[in-house]
Amino acid sequence: MTVPGAKERHLLAVLAAAYPASVSVDQLLESLWDGAPPRTGRKSLQAHVVRLRTALEPDRPPGSPGRYVVRRHDGYALAIARDQLDATAFSDLAARGRALLSAGDAGAADDLLREALALWRGQPYGDWPDAVDLDPERERLGAIRAHVLEAFW
Repeated sequence: MTVPGAKERHLLAVLAAAYPASVSVDQLLESLWDGAPPRTGRKSLQAHVVRLRTALEPDRPPGSPGRYVVRRHDGYALAIARDQLDATAFSDLAARGRALLSAGDAGAADDLLREALALWRGQPYGDWPDAVDLDPERERLGAIRAHVLEAFW
């Protein structure tokens, strides 16, 4: 599935990086407009959320809240299963593979670690290299990848 619109893709990236937590409206405004949201930022954010929901759920009835991007507390969150998000699937597979390796089951570990690496598609959130709010998640995923690669050496 393709999500049209740079702001919608950025919004999805910020929500994915925070998964499963919610991201406050204020944080989203700061992130999407590089610290300088427009005066109409809240209204614009709502429009971007609607467009993202429509991209993720093309058959969603107009005006319905959507299943995958949900309002939570003072912000928004992704409401999906862990394995539906590549970053969490990658992390989970890597953790399970490392656990199997520690337990001495090298064959099963190898399968899971290779499956984890198959999900890697380059620098996480590479479309937004200057988005500092995504740096912690980029670093976390990079560290996990480094540990997975070490297992093959």
